[in-house]
Amino acid sequence: MITKNRAFLGRAVRYLAAECGIRGFLDLGAGLPTQGNVHEIALEEAPDSFVTYVDDDAVVAAHGRALLEGDPRVRFLRGDLRRPEEMARAGDVYGNANAPFEARPGARIARFFDGFDLVEPGLVPLNEWRPGDDAPPPRGGFVPVLGGVARRP
Repeated sequence: MITKNRAFLGRAVRYLAAECGIRGFLDLGAGLPTQGNVHEIALEEAPDSFVTYVDDDAVVAAHGRALLEGDPRVRFLRGDLRRPEEMARAGDVYGNANAPFEARPGARIARFFDGFDLVEPGLVPLNEWRPGDDAPPPRGGFVPVLGGVARRP
C-alpha cells in the first residue's frame, strides 16, 4: 500500500506542477522527507516551486528541517492540524485535512473535497488516478485507499 500511495503522490504533484502551473505545495502530516517526496518531484518539474512540510511531531520536524536545510524553496514546520490557528501562526499555513487516517466510506471522503473542483478522474482508488503506462496492476486487483486532487474554483 505504501508504494501505491507514493506513486499516487508523485503523479499528483507532477500533474499540479507541470500541467496546472501550481508552484506552492503544502504537505500536511508529512513525516520525514524521503526519496520521491513532494519537494523533489515539484522542483524537478518546476524549479521555481516552493514546498512546505508540516508535522506535529517535534522530532520529525527537527530532523526534517535539518535534512532540508540550505534550500530556501523548501521548509519544514511543526504544527498540529487539529489547531488551525496554530497552523496559521506557523507560516500562514492552513489545512482542511484535520483527521487521522482511518478507513472511511467514499461518501465521507468526498466531503473533504466540498467547495473544490475535483480533477478527473475524481475520487478513485489510488492506482486508478492517472496511472502511468508502466504501472503494474495491483495484487488482487483492488486498492482499498481512495485519492483525489482538487482545485479551488
